[in-house]
Amino acid sequence: MRVIRTIFFTIILIAVCFTSDVYGMELDEYDFSDIQKLMEKENVDFDFYEVAQELGTGDTSVVKQTFITSVEAIKNEFVFNRDVFLQIIGLAIAAALIGGFSNIFNNSQIGTTGFGIIYMLLMIVLMAGFMTVSQMAERLLELLIEFMKLLLPTYFMAVGMSGNVSGTLVFYEVMMVIITVTEWMFFRVFIPLVKIYVVITIVDHISKERVMTKISGLIKKFISWMLKTSIAVVTGVNLIEGMVVPAADSAAVTTLNRMTSVIPGIGSGGSALSGIAIGAGNMIKNTIGGAALVAIIVVAVVPALKIAVTSFMYQILSGVLQPVTDKRITECISVTGYGMEMIFKIILTSALLFIISIAVICMSTNSTYYGM
Repeated sequence: MRVIRTIFFTIILIAVCFTSDVYGMELDEYDFSDIQKLMEKENVDFDFYEVAQELGTGDTSVVKQTFITSVEAIKNEFVFNRDVFLQIIGLAIAAALIGGFSNIFNNSQIGTTGFGIIYMLLMIVLMAGFMTVSQMAERLLELLIEFMKLLLPTYFMAVGMSGNVSGTLVFYEVMMVIITVTEWMFFRVFIPLVKIYVVITIVDHISKERVMTKISGLIKKFISWMLKTSIAVVTGVNLIEGMVVPAADSAAVTTLNRMTSVIPGIGSGGSALSGIAIGAGNMIKNTIGGAALVAIIVVAVVPALKIAVTSFMYQILSGVLQPVTDKRITECISVTGYGMEMIFKIILTSALLFIISIAVICMSTNSTYYGM
């Protein structure tokens, strides 16, 4: 590993000293075409190269624009769900009326049959809404993972050009593991478990006596615990690697810098030029990393806010209808809202795993440049 680092830094030094054009010192030399094609394919209004350029010049207007986009998405979600909520309110009121009439005429059979029919209709409406949200979540996760797969080669090329050879190899492997685990755990485990939780809980509310509270509670606790654990593990691994690996690269750069400073013909001039090259690579690495963080927010977090708003609206609807209709109706609506909340947490957690990783890589690999 030391031999690889020495060869790498020597090549950079020679290239800087004897050529006027070194690859990797300009943002234009990095290829973002695949990322842009993905954005256009998914109708995401985001130009990665343009955002990276703006961040490189210190312009943070893209952050303001992202906030405005989030507000607009939240407003549109209220309008989009209006018809569904009207249907739910109508079914809830109908269930209350049937229960009232059955009590007046002392005919429990009419009330039970009528409530069963209305509950089945309500279950169809709620499950249709929930499945739409879960499909949206799956698509967001697919887009997020695809974006990260396209980003990594370009991003870690910039990390390598900033003088972090060991960091490039180690962090690349860590990121690939995170992508693989996220793709498997979130698609194959978490989202299917949320679907199972919502279905068995809604079905369990058909009768007045609930018999599946334990298993539904276990599923809910398992998902919550695993999401928190995944964040803790990824943060811990990245912090440990961020403390150890860049230190080795920093030591190698410092050693080589001192060695070349005594070489006749190159001397301190060569050291200064190599510092400029690594400094330029460091700036581009941070610029690409910053653009990647904004892209993750635009691709995953902003659309996920729609799910959070929908979940909140279901909870409000459940609270408003509680004094009016049957308890089973309101709990059914509340469970659907909580299922959407769990879906939102899954998307947010997956985005946070990548945001934390990129942020740690950007900050920790700066030590190579500062060490010079």
